[in-house]
Amino acid sequence: MEWEPCAISRLSPVALRGTLPDTMMPAPRTILTRLVFLLMAAAAFVILPCGCNRAPAPAGAEPSAGYTLIQQLMSRTTDLVDREGMLVHRWRSRHGLASGARLLANGDLIRTGILEDSPFVALLPAIGGVVERLGWDGEVRWSFTHAEPGKTLHHDVEVLPNGNLLLIGVEIKAKDELLAAGRDPARMRDDSLWSDYLIEVSPTGDSGGRIVWEWHAWDHLVQDHDAGKKNHGVVSEHPELLDVNFIESPSPMSGLRLRLLQAVGYVGGGKGPSPGQPPSPEWTHVNSVSYHAERDQIMLTVRNVGEIWIIDHSTSAAEAAGHSGGRGGRGGDLLYRWGNPQAYQRGKPTDQKLFGPHNAHWIPSGLPGAGNVLIFNNGEGRRDGAYSAIEEIRIPSASDGSYKADDAKPYGPDASVWRYVSEPKTEFYSSFLSGAQRLANGNTLICSGMQRKVFEVDKVGRTVWTYTVRTQGDPVPAGVVAGSAPPFGGPPGFPGAPGGANMPRPPLISILDINGDGFIDAAEIAQAPVSLKKLDANGDGRLSIQECLPPPGGGPGGPGGPPGSPGGLFGGLFGGPGGGRTPPPLPPIFTGLDTNGDGVIDAAEIAQSASTLLKLDRDGDGRISLGECLPVGPGVPPPPGSPGSPPPPGASPGPGQGEEAIHGGLFRAVRFGADHPAIKGRRLTPFGTPPPPKR
Repeated sequence: MEWEPCAISRLSPVALRGTLPDTMMPAPRTILTRLVFLLMAAAAFVILPCGCNRAPAPAGAEPSAGYTLIQQLMSRTTDLVDREGMLVHRWRSRHGLASGARLLANGDLIRTGILEDSPFVALLPAIGGVVERLGWDGEVRWSFTHAEPGKTLHHDVEVLPNGNLLLIGVEIKAKDELLAAGRDPARMRDDSLWSDYLIEVSPTGDSGGRIVWEWHAWDHLVQDHDAGKKNHGVVSEHPELLDVNFIESPSPMSGLRLRLLQAVGYVGGGKGPSPGQPPSPEWTHVNSVSYHAERDQIMLTVRNVGEIWIIDHSTSAAEAAGHSGGRGGRGGDLLYRWGNPQAYQRGKPTDQKLFGPHNAHWIPSGLPGAGNVLIFNNGEGRRDGAYSAIEEIRIPSASDGSYKADDAKPYGPDASVWRYVSEPKTEFYSSFLSGAQRLANGNTLICSGMQRKVFEVDKVGRTVWTYTVRTQGDPVPAGVVAGSAPPFGGPPGFPGAPGGANMPRPPLISILDINGDGFIDAAEIAQAPVSLKKLDANGDGRLSIQECLPPPGGGPGGPGGPPGSPGGLFGGLFGGPGGGRTPPPLPPIFTGLDTNGDGVIDAAEIAQSASTLLKLDRDGDGRISLGECLPVGPGVPPPPGSPGSPPPPGASPGPGQGEEAIHGGLFRAVRFGADHPAIKGRRLTPFGTPPPPKR
């Protein structure tokens, strides 16, 4: 069982209408029936906790013990939380997180960071530029900067057994280089292309390092466009090489999509997001790196191609730039690839297995499935719908670690040995970010980055633990700070009665505000088409006012009349027989989604909701506050988070008010057992704001 954050279920005349005979419906115009109605309504309230941290485990299933490392894009902190969701340790940095963090055995943290004054200013996903080592006490032990106008670090970091670091970089290739390499001008969307590379850095001193090994994708090309240019060959005969004309980004990074990704911090330049600057085209988009010590091999997750790659690390730097040498005998050419055989012309669209993947890695020895590969299959561009999956595959390989594909056939396997999807599938979907981890008890920890949710599933796919990560810097609802939900489940000052009495938040807002933090952020906007369908109580494929907004409620003077009576639905919120006061207008959150103004949010409007919601973002911060959702006017107090409203007691500083003010989405979460060397023997005492109460 999983709880939706801030979900409120309530029986009301509107909810009861159609299920009870009219003669049994409450008649709100008499004192007696009004009192009876109020008693029934009070008894019928069921308030679920906001921002639930942990769902009860199914019978016979238990979550694994230990602590979870939480990493958020752009955040200057990396947090360690216990199984109850309590914060037990925090590392602070002066850099926002670029994407990767690794906990070392001594408690130090290796962390990639955003270089604020980077000379690299293109709109690059998960741009970095700096990597640092923080001690358990937060002191910077070492840092390394690698950023130039035409190249920079981005995304992940891997720590090698010898203490060196593997870092991902991107370099911009100009038009003349592209044409010389056999790039088809007809397929060029821009005069440049981003190409990924790896560097191995040996730390020196307190800040600095030597690059002792490197690998560049650009050194391993093939093309069948122009026989007079370099790299010409039959693509299908060279699966070890990269087709320079195969560029298949799952979704173009422009317009609405670009704005959403900028808002969660996934796309930005060295001087911050620049909405007016057109993005340069990506090619491969490597987003994670994993190392196999016994085989001395490196695995890369390649989002835009829909593949994972394995390359040989036993080569010298010179061999890595060529096609021979190293333990595998192929130099820096690919030893193995899987996920999309179209990339090397040995498959068709139906053969594609991975769609925008992240965080592929070998399952470590000693764990169930050791040696297999675990992949977060994001699902972006998937032909059978928008949903994510966790894939565990067993790679066919020889005892010496070599891989072979039969002539004219794609690399195996044909299917995963274990797979997780939710039921229904669309309940679990994160188009970007994310990761997964096999745990010692055989369960799998899953980080759904765009949903900012971490959950643990057992072997049969049952959810046994859930943690929703609140965006740092967002005001925390008063009920969470106090440890209990406010009356009627609504935030203080919600328009509903003079003096700002607490009333229920509209279901339309609650369902969109997935993490219950009082804002509909960019990740939640992207999930809007999926979230809104949950409000369709009668299953007719569209949302009525009654399904979206609070039913008649108990303002001064008693409950208002049913919809259609004087004062109508919102008149009831302001009291009086039949809603005697002049009702306020429908809130912008409803009228904005109801684009044709017919009083119903139909299927087409639900499908377009992500684009429509952005229009409510009046201050341009990439998210929608309650103040931007709700009507304003005389006598209506500003909701929390809106301009002019005070922060709730104990709330964190808002965006721009302190070092914790960020808008990042969750990138990855990793579970460590209590016997991990970095944790064992340390006194980890929960501190800070307690999590919401559990049901």
